[in-house]
Amino acid sequence: MARSKSRLRRKLLIGVLTAVVVAALGLAIWVVHLDRIVTREFQGRLWSVPAHVYAEPLELYVGAPVAADDLEEELRRLHYRPGDPLSGPGVYRRRGGLIDLHARRTRFADELREPDIVQIRASESAITDMHHGNGADLPAFAADPARYHLAFRNPSVLIYATTRGRAAGAACAP
Repeated sequence: MARSKSRLRRKLLIGVLTAVVVAALGLAIWVVHLDRIVTREFQGRLWSVPAHVYAEPLELYVGAPVAADDLEEELRRLHYRPGDPLSGPGVYRRRGGLIDLHARRTRFADELREPDIVQIRASESAITDMHHGNGADLPAFAADPARYHLAFRNPSVLIYATTRGRAAGAACAP
């Protein structure tokens, strides 16, 4: 009786081990198959679609520690050009501490901002007043986010450049 239980356990163990080996072999074949499909699909497409990351939107509000000169510099980095704001989006005019700008249409994570004329008054150290073009108070305004261009030449090195005028750099993964 003890012998028959021992044989039954042995046969059951051999059956379970055989099933595990067959399942592992099947899984390995499936993973190799998927690897070939993914490799074939993405081979040679490293540069076909450039990656863009939008970051660092400048948040403006009354009392924000942003001087008029700094705000004008930021607008230039964001490729706003001096001129008449009524001529269209992406244009600003500075008269002393008053900056009139026609903000561009911008998509943020939580909203889509349509083009709008904005008046911002700044002292030498902070924002003192903000209004929409129609005169209504503007409690807060987010400038267009900076646009980063990402490129992956080597999977262990990230090369980046930005439209904010900062130096390009590289970060190496360990």
